[in-house]
Amino acid sequence: QRTHQVRRMGWALHHSCPPLGSALMLAKELRREGFRSKQGTLIDKGYLYRVLRNRVYRGEAVHKGKAYSGEHDAVVTNKVWDQVDAILQGNAV
Repeated sequence: QRTHQVRRMGWALHHSCPPLGSALMLAKELRREGFRSKQGTLIDKGYLYRVLRNRVYRGEAVHKGKAYSGEHDAVVTNKVWDQVDAILQGNAV
């Protein structure tokens, strides 16, 4: 289920912006859909940013700030990762 949620968040941000206009608007939309964190709380913008910037979902492992190829498959493609990252960079003002 966690993998599905991450894919849904990445897909939604990739396909919804600019119509939703921001990660904040996407977080609000996902809250309406009932998306929850591992702890069971409704997600917020900060949670969305943390999940969508977690390189594990790109199939990488990070140690001391350096990314390495992980032993697991990526949850999102590099293309979607890069596009979502560009959207998040644009929202980080």
